[in-house]
Amino acid sequence: MNDHFSFYPYVTKSRWNSYWHQIIEILKLKPKNILEIGCGAKITSQILASEGIQVKTLDIDPLNNPDILGSATNMPLENNSFDCVCAFQVLEHMPWENSLASIGEMKRVAKKNLVLSLPNQLNAWSYS
Repeated sequence: MNDHFSFYPYVTKSRWNSYWHQIIEILKLKPKNILEIGCGAKITSQILASEGIQVKTLDIDPLNNPDILGSATNMPLENNSFDCVCAFQVLEHMPWENSLASIGEMKRVAKKNLVLSLPNQLNAWSYS
């Protein structure tokens, strides 16, 4: 695993809370399988797998040991491959156009649902 995602200090209390919300939202959907884009520390995918959901991860960085090495803007996957496709704290790391292309790809690969999470912008500083 990429050292950046080591449990401590990467998983803070607020990040742990975010994982909880991500997991609950997916469990409510009752998917049989999911694709997680940007696998990071793999905490969400590991917990969902322990709940009996078949989980695959996709990431552009081989150091993150994804199941599928590839870009979210051009996924090497068939249409309607997963009940649910999720991306947590991923889209904000891309140029705007790439994030829109990634959402289009997620929609193409998802049979039913997309679950996206972005950082809370209420506490952001505005610059002009």
